[in-house]
Amino acid sequence: MKELLNSIRYDKNDIYEKINRLLLHNKRIGIFGAGIYANYLEQKLKKWGVEITFCVADDEYYETTVCEDKELIKLCDLEKQEEAMLIIGFETIVEKEDLLKKKLNEILLHAPAIEIIDFENCYIDWNFIDYPFFLNNYAVFEKTYNLLEDDFSRRIMVEYLNSNISGRAGEFCVLKTDHMHDYEYDIMFTDIQRRDGVIVDCGAYNGKTAVEISEYLKNREVSKKIIALEPDKDNIRLIKEKCECYPNIIPMENGVSSRSEKLYFDVRGGQGGKIVIPEDGEDLSQYISITTINIDTLEGRFGEAIAAILMDVEGSELEALKGAAEVIKKYKPALAVRVYHKRTDLLTIPHFLASLSCNDKYKFYLRNNANSRGILDLTLYAV
Repeated sequence: MKELLNSIRYDKNDIYEKINRLLLHNKRIGIFGAGIYANYLEQKLKKWGVEITFCVADDEYYETTVCEDKELIKLCDLEKQEEAMLIIGFETIVEKEDLLKKKLNEILLHAPAIEIIDFENCYIDWNFIDYPFFLNNYAVFEKTYNLLEDDFSRRIMVEYLNSNISGRAGEFCVLKTDHMHDYEYDIMFTDIQRRDGVIVDCGAYNGKTAVEISEYLKNREVSKKIIALEPDKDNIRLIKEKCECYPNIIPMENGVSSRSEKLYFDVRGGQGGKIVIPEDGEDLSQYISITTINIDTLEGRFGEAIAAILMDVEGSELEALKGAAEVIKKYKPALAVRVYHKRTDLLTIPHFLASLSCNDKYKFYLRNNANSRGILDLTLYAV
């Protein structure tokens, strides 16, 4: 019996349906907001062929709002737009649900006939695991499902797939354990006392996770060096400032990949930066040049083995794990790997790791770290 297949409740994606509505209706399209989020959402929609012709600003922000190449409209004047569709252009995270409802009510008060489109959080790629992709790759998804160690992991995988297929990412964020950190350390470090070696934090951002790990282990009377790998110079500076009182945290200005090389990096304002392969003729000035290393080369550099690896590198996880293959085979470090950046992650990463641990097999767990309506944040633990 195909338990996983029978647990899928959707066959259409709301995000794709909304994009199609915007493309097919012969109406003016506006966006409510002109900040960083609205600009990013506009650029994303433009790649799908959606052209936005006007901006809407709250009355009190109208005079200071910059809306280049588009008409700027006060919220109170929105009723004059008889044939229009309006996209919500501010981040609608869970903590701002009341604000979202308030703004929607204001829009409907001024323009009750206008059609409102809300894309939740636009920072995730809209390359979903849609229903045809799921069916075409069902056999491998089922193998991943059967690799998982506990019922909660399997439930999380089911709901992650349902949220992808439907485009309703907000439904996924409610299915999570009650923890306050980016990773679930009780899974990750269940036997860290018996593991020799350093901890490697790949994609360390501003040092938040490295500090959390250091404090978590300190409370359990465990001392480990933590290698914080981060390619962004500004973030490295933040790590050094944040970790000034943590001599066990060692920042390294590097990305991670399957080999050591020079690559391009999209900074994205500090968080969510990722390695990119520029298209021919693309303006390279928008990216920075970084140096990547492979984790296998870290073995012995700090006089120790590698006890654990955490990895959130915005889609480069599989390549980075390939660069850690020898370390994984030799030490079987505890692993925490994000598996939501690419729709192929659940098809490739668990099976790659399983292939490296033939004699002493990993136990695999999935946990949800999402805290926003539009985020599908999924972590694979291998211990």
